[in-house]
Parts: sequence; C-alpha cells; structure tokens
Amino acid sequence: MLLWRLIGRMNMIQANGDAWKKHSRIVRAALLNNLPVEMFAALSHKVFALIGKGGLKRWDDIAQRVALDAVGASVLGHDFDAITQESDFVLEYNSIMHEIANPVYLVMPVLERIFPRRRIIRRIENLVDDFDKLLERKRLDPGEDIMTFLLREPNMTHTELRNNMVLLFMAGHDTSAGGLSSLVYFLARHPDMQERARKEVLETLGPQGEPTVGRLQKLTFVNACVREALRINTPISYILPRCSETSVQLGKYLIPAGTSLNVNVYVIHHHGGYFKDPFTFAPDRFLDQGKSDASDDAWVPFGTGPRQCPARNFAIYEQRCLIAMLLREYRWTLPDDSIHKDGLHNAFSPFALTLPHDLEVVFTKL
Repeated sequence: MLLWRLIGRMNMIQANGDAWKKHSRIVRAALLNNLPVEMFAALSHKVFALIGKGGLKRWDDIAQRVALDAVGASVLGHDFDAITQESDFVLEYNSIMHEIANPVYLVMPVLERIFPRRRIIRRIENLVDDFDKLLERKRLDPGEDIMTFLLREPNMTHTELRNNMVLLFMAGHDTSAGGLSSLVYFLARHPDMQERARKEVLETLGPQGEPTVGRLQKLTFVNACVREALRINTPISYILPRCSETSVQLGKYLIPAGTSLNVNVYVIHHHGGYFKDPFTFAPDRFLDQGKSDASDDAWVPFGTGPRQCPARNFAIYEQRCLIAMLLREYRWTLPDDSIHKDGLHNAFSPFALTLPHDLEVVFTKL
C-alpha cells in the first residue's frame, strides 16, 4: 500500500514489542507536556474573523482548516495559516491522500506491482522530503512544540522522528476535523441543547474570559456534548487490525495464532446493550456515570488499553475550547435545504474515517 511510503513502517502505530514501547513512551511524554489551550483560543478568534457577521458557511471545510493550523502549530511548530489562506503544502497532501485512496488499488493491492503508480510515488517522495525539511528546520530553530520535545530524545533516529511527525500530522487533523464537524452538526440539529451549552459557557467563562484548562473542565454539559458527538459519529470507525501471536481462548471462542483481529468502534458505540437509544444524541447520558447507561468501557473513540491514542486529551480540549468560544459568539442552524437535515452524511473514506461532507451551516452573530 502506498500509504506506507508516506508514514513508513517504524512508528508508534506499526511498531511492536520493545520498539513500540520506545515510540509510545516518547510520543506520550511529548503530548502530555503539550496542552495548548491558549493556542486553541487564538485559532478560535481566527475562525471568528473568517465567519464574520455570520451567514451560510461550509463548516466541514473550516473545521479542517482549524485542525490543520492546530496540528501545525502544536506538533510541527509551523504556521500553515490554513484558516485564512490555502497552503500549497496542504493542497498537495490532500491531493496525494485522495490518490492513495483509489478504491481500485485498495481492493486489489496486487495492481501496485503490476501497474505501479510512478507519478504518485514521486509525489509521495517529494512530500516526505518536505517533512524532512520541516524536521531539519525544527532542529535549527527549536520551539515549544511537540517535535522540539521529540528531537531531545537521543534514542530515536531521524527516520523514526519523521515517521511519527507524519503520523501525528495525519491523525491530528483528519480526526479532529471530523469531530468538530459532527459536534457543530448535532448542536445545530438540537437548538435546545445548543442554548443549554451556551448558558453554561457564559456562566463559566463570562462574556470576555479566555478559556483555561481549569475553566474548560468545569463545562460539564459542553464536555458531555463533545463525548456524545464522538460516540455517535466517531471519527475512526475501525481500529487498526492486530494479529494474535499465540492461540487464545476468548470466552467461548478459540482464536488461533495468526488471526487478524479488528475492533468495530461504530458497532460498539451503537450497541443498545451499552447505550440506551444509541442513535439518539443524548449528552446527559455522560453527566452521571452512576445513574446513566453510558459506559466508559464502551466509549472508545480513541481506542483503549495501552495502544489508546496518545493525543486523546489534546483532541478533546481542542474541541472543548473551540466549541465554547463559538457558542459565545454565534448561534447556528442548518439551512432548510441541507443534505444533512434528516441525518448526518459522511464522505467516502477507505481508511475507516467518518468525516461529514458538504456540511453547510448558517451562523448568526450574537
């Protein structure tokens, strides 16, 4: 698969054993030391400038721009300025990902050997070179970003650093954009919950107060809305398959060695045994774990166990911050002719991503 030419085969997702432990320890430490709420707030103000006095806006496009700038600044220490202008780097990345995802080659990967796509291979190599250049610039001009932290690690090679950089870039903007799009959609579909969330934001942040980690933690209903949107339309519907090294008995099932195992996150999140009325947007299910049907064990948008996504807190606080700032500035609805008026429509994705497409939203300045 051409994707491996881009992200490499030695990173925290694909590594195993001691190599995985090394990658996981280093990347997790970097992310734990970086929760840039001030940067999220600054990006929110750029979004306000883009939306202006309101009107009909293509929110899924805005959400991707926000996510790109967030991952650019926090991970790469690079300002793509995607919110205010189109980046050639980002345009090329999106174009390459579209080519990689050609369904014919994904269904029949043997075609890559029979009819190799030399042109796209050259473009991937050039994009990898661009990431190499970003990494070298970061060596010469360190900052407060995640890559600067990783560069201090003596046990990671240049190739490993670059592979993890590409991986964080990919995972950090596609999934965040999908989550932000879904959250805005559900609050548009449920104006009563949007007003309730807005009231909580105004009571906690006030009309002018800037968000902090502590203040965002107090937004219990907003946080419940974030979790519920991630449950219903989780950005990643499948977790990367793993292969059993030995035979194991799982309940009544014998899983032979060498079996490929996958977790269907979408099915778990819509299982009536874990969540009552699973297709209903009901944030209150997360407000009182002792009395609700919501199960932390069944809420797995970031995976679970030791291989859980290390950027979980980063992604959640990004959404908390942006939606809180947005609620204070605007009220929003879906247009009457929205393709999403009877249910959310996701774009086709061969990589198990559930990303809303053509999500137009009408914003009204408060």
